[in-house]
Amino acid sequence: MSDNETILAGMQEKLAGKSGRLLWKTLDELADTEEFQSWIEDEFPNRADLLNIDRRQFLKVGGAALAMAGLTGCRILPQMKAVPYVRSPEDLVSGQTLAYATTLMHNGYGLGVLVEQYEGRPIKIEGNPNHPASVGATDVFEQAELLNMYDPDRSQSIVHNGEVAGYNELADALRKVRGSWAGGLRILTGAVTSPTLAGQINQLVAKHPGAVWHAYDAVNRDNVYDGATLAFGRQVNPVYNLQEARVIVSLDADFFKTLPGNVRYARDWADGRRVRGANGGGEMNRLYVIESSTTTTGASADHRYPVKPSEIETVARALFESVIDGSTTTAQPVTWLAEMVADLKAGPGAIVIPGEEASPAVHAYAMAINEALGAVGRTVNYTAPVEASPLGHVSSLTELVAAMNAGRVTTLLILGGNPVFDAPADLKFGDALRKVPVSIHHGLYQDETSAFVSWHVPATHALETWGDARAFDGTTSLVQPLIAPIYEGNKSDTELVAELLDEPRYGYDILRETYAPLGGANFDRWWQQTLIDGVIPNTAGTPIAGLRVNLSAVAALPAPAPASGIEVNFRPDPHVWDGRYANNSWLMELPRPVTTVTWDNVAVVSPATAQKLGASPTDGSSDAENAAKISGKAVVEVNLPGSAKPVQIPVWILP
Repeated sequence: MSDNETILAGMQEKLAGKSGRLLWKTLDELADTEEFQSWIEDEFPNRADLLNIDRRQFLKVGGAALAMAGLTGCRILPQMKAVPYVRSPEDLVSGQTLAYATTLMHNGYGLGVLVEQYEGRPIKIEGNPNHPASVGATDVFEQAELLNMYDPDRSQSIVHNGEVAGYNELADALRKVRGSWAGGLRILTGAVTSPTLAGQINQLVAKHPGAVWHAYDAVNRDNVYDGATLAFGRQVNPVYNLQEARVIVSLDADFFKTLPGNVRYARDWADGRRVRGANGGGEMNRLYVIESSTTTTGASADHRYPVKPSEIETVARALFESVIDGSTTTAQPVTWLAEMVADLKAGPGAIVIPGEEASPAVHAYAMAINEALGAVGRTVNYTAPVEASPLGHVSSLTELVAAMNAGRVTTLLILGGNPVFDAPADLKFGDALRKVPVSIHHGLYQDETSAFVSWHVPATHALETWGDARAFDGTTSLVQPLIAPIYEGNKSDTELVAELLDEPRYGYDILRETYAPLGGANFDRWWQQTLIDGVIPNTAGTPIAGLRVNLSAVAALPAPAPASGIEVNFRPDPHVWDGRYANNSWLMELPRPVTTVTWDNVAVVSPATAQKLGASPTDGSSDAENAAKISGKAVVEVNLPGSAKPVQIPVWILP
């Protein structure tokens, strides 16, 4: 019996005893077999084809589908009349790009860039060769800023208690509460290096007695400043000169990625590896890396030594004792210390770089070692802090939360950041924020913090606004817009603070007022040239003269307590940082250095640790085979403060 005959027989059987008209689309529907019913009930009936393609093929197909759909989905876009140029701008040549110098910021610190613009739209970002932090190069964060600017998920309107509002409504609300700001106004920012914004905030604090400026970033420099206080009795900003470095020792410092000035440091280190050519020095530098987490800096080292996070301080103390006294009383967790010390003492050009996450004691030890090696003035200089408010970020936020809980805060302005998401969990920042009568959040996105405040004000992107910022060495550069704000009503941070000062102005006028004294009578000419160059000359921080380490105080620091067991080491993600870039799909999809992990947040462990955790088989397979079997499939459970239950994190094994 043929297939059609089988279908007809089944049809006759199902229709037996029925009357009336029968409507059907296909013979399969008419036959009503179990296979057909299964196909109907399946939401994705052709899923077998999807399962046969890999992730990248799926993304290509999905991207093509979005492009062909015009990225509109099911929305009906409003009809808008296109208006051609009546008179083309004099500097616009059709088909040619223009490059403008500006500044982008990462974690508060400025990096000079050149942005290519095509008929009024930014299309490509490169480093500014004249800027000391970029020297013609960029990091992934700067490259990703174009996608952040064009992101349709950006906040587009002011929101007041969950309802869309206008800027005039916000201005009226500020006028009503301005009289209650004496002792009740608080401003919370991240790391601020902008001279203009810092001047405005200081003016606002001075205008309202009792007002307080707080600073908090989840990734901050508290340990750097605390270590400097231990060593010098004051806060300083270390600036490294790796061009002069012959021997570099990294104490858990991923200076290719996480230090302010990382782009410059990576370039200078690479130049020190050249032994031939016009820039070759004939002698290659040597890099020692002692680290608790696998990094690109460690992967590039001549000698890499993995240790536990708690042992970094032990190694630093042993290194300090060996360099200062020639011997050490500290129990050495390593056997190679003597060789490294001999290399450091062999001649000029040595430097020890502590990591941002290392303890204050590690920074104090490193500063003492560098002074003993004669590195100060050659491979490292110390300037005044670049941050305008170099307060302890965690202690400042803790004080703010206490004030909010006590009812002492009547108005809170949050400029950027997302403290409800990234503040320490035990502070319960969100609960305290609900107790503030008037709270304003200024940011690119409506995020966790904007859901807790009474006012959310959408921010302009750095490529849409005027401003300024200082680099890792203090050099100041200007921020100029490459495009008019995409979303009408978005405000820059300086414009919003000007509103609180009851002096509303455009960001352009605010910025020009800051630098008017520098240009003198020829200010307009100076202004134009500075915008062209992108850098204000002679603004780098001046090295502090006469700075000396208090050796007795550093030597008296208590020895680190021995630790046992497995330690969890949390570090900024190489691409999404502290989570602020999590909405950037390009950064999420970009494979992480060393592990090549995309999208996931994983716990990176060694094969030996994986076996201790029970996450790796013990069937005699090689490390590489075990890593292939387990990576991304097994999980570990971690108890985090403020979490009701353990958090499961996928395991990634590095062979």
